[in-house]
Amino acid sequence: MVKYNNNWPSIFQTEKEKIQQALGSTALKIEHIGSTAVTGLMSKPIIDILLVVPHPSAEASYALQLQQAGYILRIREPEFQEHRMFLGIDPAVHLHVYGPGSQEAKDLILFRDWLRKNDTDRLKYQEF
Repeated sequence: MVKYNNNWPSIFQTEKEKIQQALGSTALKIEHIGSTAVTGLMSKPIIDILLVVPHPSAEASYALQLQQAGYILRIREPEFQEHRMFLGIDPAVHLHVYGPGSQEAKDLILFRDWLRKNDTDRLKYQEF
C-alpha cells in the first residue's frame, strides 16, 4: 500500500481517452473504480477501470482493439457476469469489462461513491 497519489485521476483520464479512442461507441461507460479512485485513500498503485461494453462475451467487438492499445487479456470469467479483465503494464491498470446489465458493475460504482463521501467507512476500509 502507498499513500494516495494526486496523479492517479489524470492517469485514469489518459487511460480513459486511450480506451475511448480504441473502442469508440463500443465503450458504453468508462469509470475510475477501486482505491485509486478515492481521494486520500491509501492503495496499491494500480488504476482500476470499469469498462462497460454491449456484450462482453463478444470479444471480437473489443478485445483486439484493447490489445492494440496495449492491454493484455488476463481473466475470462463467463460464469461471473461475463467478466473480463485486461492488464495494462505502464501504467499498471486492471481494466474490468462487464455488460450494461451487470450488478457487479453497478456495485463497484456504488462502493466507490460511498467511500468518496463517507470518511468513517473510508478509514475502516483502509485498515484492511
